[in-house]
Amino acid sequence: MLFFFELLFFVLALSVIVLAERYGRETAVAAGVAVALLSVVARLVVQRRVPLPAGRDRAALQAASEQARWWRATLDGWAHFNRALLAAAALLLLWEIGARLLGV
Repeated sequence: MLFFFELLFFVLALSVIVLAERYGRETAVAAGVAVALLSVVARLVVQRRVPLPAGRDRAALQAASEQARWWRATLDGWAHFNRALLAAAALLLLWEIGARLLGV
């Protein structure tokens, strides 16, 4: 499941590069930060609506239904994806700040 989130991150990263080349840094930074924040909020909304196993230990996960285990794996992959998006958004913001300070 994590592979699909990493693939999506790769596609988003390429999209931000295309945006930066075509429309400028400001558009790329705004789009990158917006996607990161939207993904974080969406995961929190989904996490509240999905019934998950109470514990994260092996016994609780084995006792849970297949659907609950799937949602746990999906949400864990999504959390990893969000950390990567937030790190990328931070780098984009640093890029914009550095470019403005250097007058580029």
